[in-house]
Amino acid sequence: MVSEHPAAATTTRNVPEPTNRKNRSDGRHDRRRVASRPTCHTAPMSFRRISLDGRLTVIAAPHPPTDDGLPSDRLQVLHWRVDEPFADDVTHFHRDSDEVYVVLEGAVELEVDGVPVVVPAGEAVTVAAGVPHALVAVRRPARGLTVRGPAGDDKVVTGFR
Repeated sequence: MVSEHPAAATTTRNVPEPTNRKNRSDGRHDRRRVASRPTCHTAPMSFRRISLDGRLTVIAAPHPPTDDGLPSDRLQVLHWRVDEPFADDVTHFHRDSDEVYVVLEGAVELEVDGVPVVVPAGEAVTVAAGVPHALVAVRRPARGLTVRGPAGDDKVVTGFR
């Protein structure tokens, strides 16, 4: 379900722009934002409300599979719920993006750069760009968030499990 703010179409501000933004007449750089810019080819929205009832909910991504996900090239946010056995079948890394796993219920077992890591509910683990990792197992039932930025197709498989 998508909820739009009535003023969603008016998120652009009109700010007078100096003659030369990078080199103003007084020698200072103008750091003011001229307008908000949508990251994808959609109309800007001030907010969205999204149900987290499903097994996997794409909250934000470059091309969300449903209309309630936020199109964003800068951020990927996934909410997941696992009630059955699950694990990655490959070890991988992301060329350009950092990733954060936030565990809200249950626990996840990861392998990060060859080191086993257990992340229980109420904790998070960060994985920097370029670091090989895999989800080894999920202690069910589990629920959490995966946040990655910048968003994009930068996954590189390094091995099969």
